[in-house]
Amino acid sequence: MGLCLYACAGPTPTNVLSADNEVEEAMADGPTPETRFQAWGEAVYGLTRDVPGQNPIHGLVVLFQISDANREWASWYYFNTDLVPDIELLGSTHEVLAEGHKSGSHFVAKKPMRVDELCGTAGAGSVSFRRAVIQKGHQHFGKDVTELSLFIHAAPGMTSQISVDDLPTTRPLHLNIKRIGDASALDDLKIVFGWVTATGIYEKFNFMWPYHNSHEKLKSFEQTLTTGSSWVMRQ
Repeated sequence: MGLCLYACAGPTPTNVLSADNEVEEAMADGPTPETRFQAWGEAVYGLTRDVPGQNPIHGLVVLFQISDANREWASWYYFNTDLVPDIELLGSTHEVLAEGHKSGSHFVAKKPMRVDELCGTAGAGSVSFRRAVIQKGHQHFGKDVTELSLFIHAAPGMTSQISVDDLPTTRPLHLNIKRIGDASALDDLKIVFGWVTATGIYEKFNFMWPYHNSHEKLKSFEQTLTTGSSWVMRQ
């Protein structure tokens, strides 16, 4: 099971930046395979669905980006816990628990890939989601900033165990996020299984950079995810 987001339309990369600048021309062609990247936590959403006569069902969605080391291109992904497919997103209670922090973290891919290929390459028969585990990591920037460690399996399919050898990267991704209000759900985040899904959206890294760490922009993006795109529960 997993949660798949099909975006209606992603940003269109600029086709021509400068005929005199080879670097800008290369950027205009789109991302290229690399091995060195940065991971950026963007938002954490807590989802709750009330069930009459039963305990509420809780889920977690973590929105993040990865960029190349030069911060030229970035691509969007999200992690959802296993119970999220059982929650009606458009009818559930959901809140923003955390937003992005200005500090990213570096990581290295075991094989060259583009920023939009963390869940494999696109193509006929390809699967855009991977089994993953998330857990609370260290706190480096004060009590309001939490690090989430994300372990992503390189191969598609269900698994109940993920080791470092199974990752497409040399170590787990570390996502720094800034807590908003009562984010106590993050305090109890031990080892939680779920899925990472590639949105298929890649863009110039600074497309949303002026709004990084902005609650207003995250709320705007949240609205886009829940109303401007189609959330499809994958069984």
